[in-house]
Amino acid sequence: MLAPIDKNHTPMIKQYLEIKQKYQDMFLFYRMGDFYELFFDDAVKASKLLNIALTSRNNDIPMAGVPFHSSASYIGKLINSGNKVAICEQISEPQKKGLVERKVLQVITPGTLTDINLLDGKTNNFILSIFKKSNKVGLAWISLSSGDFYVKETSIEKIEDEVFRISPSEIISEKNLNLYFKNLDIGIKLYDSFEFNYTDSLIQLESFFDINYLNSLGLNNKIYVNCCGPLLKYIASTQNDKIHHLKKPKLFNDSNHIFIDKASITGLEIFKTNENKNDPTLFSLLDQCNTSMGSRRLKEDLRSPYTNKKFLESRLNVVEHLVSDSLENDINQISIQLKEISDIERLSSRLALRSIRPKEIISLKDSIKSVINLSKIWNRIDCTEIKSLNLIISDDNKITKYIEAAIMNEPATNINNGPVIQSGFDNELDNIRNIKNNIDKLISNLLNKEKKRLGYSNVKIEFNKIHGFYVELPRSLKLDLPEGYSARQTLKNSQRYIFPELKEIEDKVNLAANKALKKEKIIFEEVLDHLNNFVKDIQCLSDQISQIDLLVNFANIAKKNNYTKPIFNNESIIDIDSSRHPVIEKKVENFVNNSLSIHQDANMMIITGPNMGGKSTYMRQIAINTIMASIGSYVPAKKMLLGHIDQILTRIGASDNLSEGLSTFMVEMNECAKIINCATKNSLVIMDEVGRGTSSSDGEALAYSIARYISNNIKCLTLFATHYLRVAELSVKNNKIKNKYTKAIEYDGGITFLYQMINGIAPKSYGIQVAELSGLPSEIISNAKELVQNKVSNSAKIIPDKKFNKNEDNYNRLKNKIEKIEIDKTTPIEALLIIEQLKKITKD
Repeated sequence: MLAPIDKNHTPMIKQYLEIKQKYQDMFLFYRMGDFYELFFDDAVKASKLLNIALTSRNNDIPMAGVPFHSSASYIGKLINSGNKVAICEQISEPQKKGLVERKVLQVITPGTLTDINLLDGKTNNFILSIFKKSNKVGLAWISLSSGDFYVKETSIEKIEDEVFRISPSEIISEKNLNLYFKNLDIGIKLYDSFEFNYTDSLIQLESFFDINYLNSLGLNNKIYVNCCGPLLKYIASTQNDKIHHLKKPKLFNDSNHIFIDKASITGLEIFKTNENKNDPTLFSLLDQCNTSMGSRRLKEDLRSPYTNKKFLESRLNVVEHLVSDSLENDINQISIQLKEISDIERLSSRLALRSIRPKEIISLKDSIKSVINLSKIWNRIDCTEIKSLNLIISDDNKITKYIEAAIMNEPATNINNGPVIQSGFDNELDNIRNIKNNIDKLISNLLNKEKKRLGYSNVKIEFNKIHGFYVELPRSLKLDLPEGYSARQTLKNSQRYIFPELKEIEDKVNLAANKALKKEKIIFEEVLDHLNNFVKDIQCLSDQISQIDLLVNFANIAKKNNYTKPIFNNESIIDIDSSRHPVIEKKVENFVNNSLSIHQDANMMIITGPNMGGKSTYMRQIAINTIMASIGSYVPAKKMLLGHIDQILTRIGASDNLSEGLSTFMVEMNECAKIINCATKNSLVIMDEVGRGTSSSDGEALAYSIARYISNNIKCLTLFATHYLRVAELSVKNNKIKNKYTKAIEYDGGITFLYQMINGIAPKSYGIQVAELSGLPSEIISNAKELVQNKVSNSAKIIPDKKFNKNEDNYNRLKNKIEKIEIDKTTPIEALLIIEQLKKITKD
């Protein structure tokens, strides 16, 4: 609660409270000299969050402060904790009398943070606006740190998935949508519905982009306008309207992207493992990019893979060219230059927002020089698609030459600390600085004079920032000090003095320093004005760099991991030969590859077999291979043909949602219902162990009915793993359903998993054998086996492997089988499989 203004408060505290009145929901960093101070509740809260000392002013007002020069790290901690910070600066010079004028010049929120040192370089920092009308929802999201601006329309049912996909740091929306965000750990600003009105939003858009007709932005849907207006207004209020670097809104067209829902992104471990770790995941595996810009592009592509085959083929053609052995040296040189390039996308935004630091300007200059070196290598590669990414930049680049002339190579961290401006850039500044050279001569002459006056040759005149100029004399030295000497500081073994002539020189130095600092600030603003003319060019350059970095990254990974180029058609098909799971194959020895052919004439594959046998890995790797191909990457397989996929929807794993009163089974059924309601004939659907959360009879009935409905009604490409063998019987009634199972071998009461997919239905689930591997007491295992043996089996009829014909003579079958064995090419796992097949023949 904000403290009321009291008549006994000092003028400064009254000023603080008047400013704080407008920023009650955030920490107010109130500038006082070299510190940002916080008062009242802000001070109490900040002292705990930032672990800084809590003091008091006038013995009754809580107070805490952080140094101005290191404030960024403290602000970052508050922002990362979901708080907002208002930066209140001194905007007038301190006077002997009267209060310094102060004003909030910037508001920093989780969604408007742009400091490169405080942001995750591999993740875009979006702020999202949401507007609902009937069952339609408008979304607009902006990255202030890059200038990107997107809009789209979705349905109310997909809000959670869309928010998860965009992953904003902050949301603004109507209050009536609060129901959909109550479980989100995201900062949310709620407005009354009238704030999202069309008329005001239209004026906001047309004014911001300086246009007369909305059609020039391509926003032909009123719902887009309603969510864009409040978003622009909110961001402008945090930056004092300095957001001219924003790009025009780009329509995010769902038809150009594969929709991957939240459950699938989570279940496929694209960005986080099931233990909520960043590694090992698909992103951590693929992200060998040399720049932050490349990493962010990769992350966004993985969130929304592409459906445009021409675009993907163009990317893949570049990758195909780059994996050539003849370009190995060029690729190494390109990677070296890419590593030298800073995050010029975010630097360009900080430049536009006028929050860029002097050292960041030097980093921008050095990066563009590296781009020049990169362009010489990249532009000489002879490939049509690469030519379309030619870097248009010359050696006499205006940006680098201007920065070299204007900014010192090793400038101060902050313009307030000086010096920053290069000598020779401004005559007036040079003249002010020359005063110091003259003062050095005055000091030298004065020192010689004082040595004679004191009769002591070891006299020194020195300077420090706290006490200024002084003469230091040993305390043991008994001298008759000349008239005018006065003590400035007493030390253990010496005494420091000041006298009128030295004070006069000190005043000249301070005056010159103040003049130089003021002049540098003026010049620095002029430098920013000039460099802002190049913001759009730098943004364009950063876009090209991110693409080049990503494609070079794909080429290096493909070559290193023996990936192959996928091919596309427009049918509904996934045909993949010897696919591998790119993440898991790095963690195990002798990963077993598997193939799949699924299409409209065989749209469902029902997969049976034991737990731990590889069913889930197999299904996941098909989905992951599909995603990789759909971002223009090579894939871990011998061959891959991919048709048109519009969505990837999965139901994997088991979890409850007790806060919403939902059991594990209810969560599972909700996920199934969502998939059935959203999937189209072009979707890839993965269902893993549907119906396991209830009784076996109910679960089997549900699994059977769900699988039949998907195959008959939706007709999408589906991988359906189940322990209910009756579900596999659907293939008898529907020739579009096929069966595969994961092979396992029993021996000496134990079990070995071969992780190989075989056509047909598993003979049993091997549940007890798997349980035995877990270390359960033998009594439990024995009892379970006895119960199974005594139970009347109602399991589905097993369809024999078509490779073996029971009508053949056993001898000839054994002979033919043995003759076909190529011992030198047979792996240990394949040998076990062959032995099992031979045993089966002898029993027939």
